[in-house]
Amino acid sequence: MLLRRISQHVKDQNWTAIALDFLIVVCGVFIGIQVANWNEARQERVQADLMMERIVEDINSARDLAGGLINSNKRRVALGSEIVAFMEGQSTAVDPTPEHCNALANLHNWAGLDYGIASFEELVETGQTALVREDRVRRALAQYSLLLGKSEEVASGANGLGRTRLPSRFPAYFTVRLVETEAETLNQEFECDFSAMQEDASFRIELANTLSAISWYDHYVSLQQKALVDEITATGVDERTGGSKP
Repeated sequence: MLLRRISQHVKDQNWTAIALDFLIVVCGVFIGIQVANWNEARQERVQADLMMERIVEDINSARDLAGGLINSNKRRVALGSEIVAFMEGQSTAVDPTPEHCNALANLHNWAGLDYGIASFEELVETGQTALVREDRVRRALAQYSLLLGKSEEVASGANGLGRTRLPSRFPAYFTVRLVETEAETLNQEFECDFSAMQEDASFRIELANTLSAISWYDHYVSLQQKALVDEITATGVDERTGGSKP
């Protein structure tokens, strides 16, 4: 219909009408493009908000898990350090307990690096990191992912510093028994010959190496990860997405 009208105006040489028709066409195209752009931008905002909600959930989960694992590590290191002080005669206040013994037996079980932010990793893989609109948050997430990417190398280095299962290395100093839990699984409980451990210099050195490895691992890896999670949380993304900080 519009084309027929333009053709008629051309035949009639009605240049004013032709100009108005072209103006209508141009305006219509422009408005159509703008509406499409607005719809696309709105959809991107909705998608970005939904993704940030997922990221916040993953951040909170990672933060809780990191804190729990680090606290578990710290407790075992503290108990192990008390035993080192006792064995080296640096403290007479320590009375070795079954908790100390089980801590020594399980020193090799320190926190892993399995608390990533899956939603952001998904954005990286699909090339959609721009959905994280705040530069500070995006940088912190990228640093976090970079640190996780080095986890295998770091863990391997930490292993070399002394990630030793002490009962396997020094079986004469540990007696193990299996105890059934309420969940009907079997747990190991240990009894330790602390006097024999104290007399064995190689055991004391191995214990000190293992404790140092765990502390190094926590300081340079786990604590850095937790610090990055805290930095991301400090940007207030929780509040802007309707979440709550832990």
